[in-house]
Amino acid sequence: ADVLRKAMGKKQIAVLNKMKAQFISGAKAKSLPEETLEKIWTDWEAFAQYAFNKSHSTCYAYVAYQTAYLKAHYPAEYMAAVLNNAGSIEKITFFMEECKRMGLKVLGPDINESLKGFAVNKAGEIRFGLGGLKGVGEAAIESIIAEREKGGHYPNIFDFIKRINQRSVNKKTLESLAYAGGFDCFSEHHRAQYFTTPEGETINGLERVIRYGQIISTQNATTANTLFGDLPVTMEIPPPRIPDCAPWPLVVQLDYEKDVTGMFLSGHPLDHYRFEMRHYGVINIADFNEFKETIKLQPNPGRTFRMLALVTGVQHRVAQKSGNKYGAYTIEDFSGKTEFTLFSEDYLRLSPYLNQGSSV
Repeated sequence: ADVLRKAMGKKQIAVLNKMKAQFISGAKAKSLPEETLEKIWTDWEAFAQYAFNKSHSTCYAYVAYQTAYLKAHYPAEYMAAVLNNAGSIEKITFFMEECKRMGLKVLGPDINESLKGFAVNKAGEIRFGLGGLKGVGEAAIESIIAEREKGGHYPNIFDFIKRINQRSVNKKTLESLAYAGGFDCFSEHHRAQYFTTPEGETINGLERVIRYGQIISTQNATTANTLFGDLPVTMEIPPPRIPDCAPWPLVVQLDYEKDVTGMFLSGHPLDHYRFEMRHYGVINIADFNEFKETIKLQPNPGRTFRMLALVTGVQHRVAQKSGNKYGAYTIEDFSGKTEFTLFSEDYLRLSPYLNQGSSV
């Protein structure tokens, strides 16, 4: 019986055919009419053609219903879970665009609100997780969150540097947080100030903050090891001045965000072209990539596509045999990215327009 079940589930027609005679003879011995047995076997053969598909489609339909319910009634929580399980920058970018379509805000990292992964805040917005930042390790994340839960929110950058463990939260971690906007909640300073070195000086704003934290840590350790360690009296060390400067242009800010997160967070270089992309017959790259797979099977040399994208990868190469130059390019939009190569006259004609960071 179990062999028959498996054969039906896996559409093993040869196995079924071998078992028919055994079934008919065995059932006839139980005084069942052969006509009825033939009808039963015919029905089984028919069922075996779609049994696997039916069971799987039922399971998938049930999962689809569950996820559709969650997306409809708990959209932020559902999409945060989807983002945490996306598995690649391309998929995260795609789902972040879906969040935008749904009217959900996906906010950048925040030292006072972010958890390790994507999470929903009290306002129902999705907050980028600290675990998505390059240079921010597990120990640093645990230290930042644990201290925040213990002592409350960090009111400013100086309170933050005094409270965290600087062995876990090192200079690289602090730079990544600043580049990604993790300190934007401290409204008295903007991102560029942390990386500005005034004329005639040797350290930038963030390095001043780090030195201040080191001085405070040394003072605390020294006080704890004296006869007066139990006394609450310590000399108050004033925080340093972080140099003033102009904020970064949006394009520069976005480039730094992408360096440490792999994506644009506070905007997109193509935001100014959304109207054209929506109304001028422009195909997005995700759809174009699907067409590319179809075209491999059904070549169509005359087919043209209109796209609007950002150049994110440029490689100029020389062919080994011919010595001719050619270019390999990567472009991306809100939906994904694609790669292509230009040779000969196409390369000479178009390469001046395909520069890193340019919109085409």
